[in-house]
Amino acid sequence: MARNIIELVLKLLAASLAVGVVFSLTGIDPWQYLGPLAGLSKEVISLGAAGFSWAWTYVVLGAAAVIPLWLIYVIYTYLRRR
Repeated sequence: MARNIIELVLKLLAASLAVGVVFSLTGIDPWQYLGPLAGLSKEVISLGAAGFSWAWTYVVLGAAAVIPLWLIYVIYTYLRRR
């Protein structure tokens, strides 16, 4: 299994080197095309963090009521069985 992974990594490194040389010789700059994707990924992460922050506030607020009620239910069920 480890041998297959090492072979895969070496093949990927060799292919990356070959493509990098071709890009360099032809004057292609991949960062010119990948730059806008970096900005997009930052925006997506920012939106995800904002959504998580929004949801987390309501989860904590709801847990303030749900957890004590659940504990009362568990204790009541335990005492009822005894």
